[in-house]
Amino acid sequence: MVSNGCVSFDNVNYCEQLKHNLLSVSQMCDKEYPVMFEKSECMILKPRFEVPEDWILMRALRTNDTYQIDMSVAKTKSLVATCLVTKATELDSILWHRKLGHISYHKS
Repeated sequence: MVSNGCVSFDNVNYCEQLKHNLLSVSQMCDKEYPVMFEKSECMILKPRFEVPEDWILMRALRTNDTYQIDMSVAKTKSLVATCLVTKATELDSILWHRKLGHISYHKS
């Protein structure tokens, strides 16, 4: 477990080579903390923080512990997105998930 006094998370993995703990975004969301990524930082927000609907350009739906973005769906015509997509098998996706440090991944 890691804690800073006001926020704590269980099942956090320590990566000796990086000398840091690895915490998954899905675990933060499971504890009902909204998470926002920007160019230089990731912010964990107060529970029940709501983003105004007109600020949302795209959504990434969660399947198990992975967020998947459909780049062909945009809420505004002014958003033009290009994405290279590969069709990976479920096993390949699980292996890549583990290779990227999410070794606590459990298939439901």
